[in-house]
Amino acid sequence: MGEASAVDGTRFRAATEEDLPACAEIHRASIEDVLVARGQPVVTWQTAPLVELLSHLRTTDPERFVIAERDERIVGFASAWVRGDAWFLAMLFVLPADQGRGLGTRLLETVLPHSDDVAADGRPLRLGVATDSGQPVSNALYARHGMVPRMPAFILKGPVIHPDAFPRLPDGVTATSFAAIAAGPPDGPGHRRLVDVTGAIDREVIGYAHPDDHRYLRVTARRGHLYTDRDGVMLGYGYERGDGRMGPVAAVDGALVPAILGHLVASVAPPPRDFTLVVPGACGPAMTCALHAGMRIVEPPTLLCWDRPLADFSRYLPIGNALL
Repeated sequence: MGEASAVDGTRFRAATEEDLPACAEIHRASIEDVLVARGQPVVTWQTAPLVELLSHLRTTDPERFVIAERDERIVGFASAWVRGDAWFLAMLFVLPADQGRGLGTRLLETVLPHSDDVAADGRPLRLGVATDSGQPVSNALYARHGMVPRMPAFILKGPVIHPDAFPRLPDGVTATSFAAIAAGPPDGPGHRRLVDVTGAIDREVIGYAHPDDHRYLRVTARRGHLYTDRDGVMLGYGYERGDGRMGPVAAVDGALVPAILGHLVASVAPPPRDFTLVVPGACGPAMTCALHAGMRIVEPPTLLCWDRPLADFSRYLPIGNALL
């Protein structure tokens, strides 16, 4: 987008890379304001990974990353992405002191698709967002655009005390690291095969391929694993990180998700103090295994909202609220 005209002293424009640290600070201040209001402890923030995520969002969808500016100061921002026929609001934050002035509504309207926006293949766009269940104003705003709460998503965290709570991979199912598949030059056949296989699984489970997001996950030290049967048929994939963060996980058959999680847990060495995982309410088997293993629900659930289904969450565990 070009620079929008000022309204009430506020102007809206596309974000630049130089704006991202200020956006990260708005994100931190907004979250801390909510935590303090709830009497919850304020977490320790790591700015660099957040700026890295914001940079990825801006790079893939620059026209959908917009800031609100007043008196030469950034007071809010919104970022959305489109993958296939899915439009998703990744972030929308306004400085606490500037909330209640309609900035959130105007930011959302700036990044929402127009009525004639469609996917590359002509399909109408599905709309989605993951939102804090304790934010009634935001939830009502998204509902006005058809993004109604449909499913909770729970953040689980804690040590895996009983790893045998996760089933083993079935006989004949093999795990191969993405690093082994994509060995060689960045434009070589291994990388092209990795794009093809993850894209095929994603189209089956969530309805669209998103190779740029897979590339971002690998660049940010998440280790991917591909699961196939003895005939080489692709069954799913999963990511883990050395600090215990797991996901996303996708499986053609949802019954395989707990076993993939078990393999991911065993792949992190040495075991971290805590593992972290996002489990949508539709994936009961993954929730059961994770709780039996020792992980716990650590905060109120996120609400997954959409106007039309975004993914089969009985077969898919997202990485977080900004990227599915």
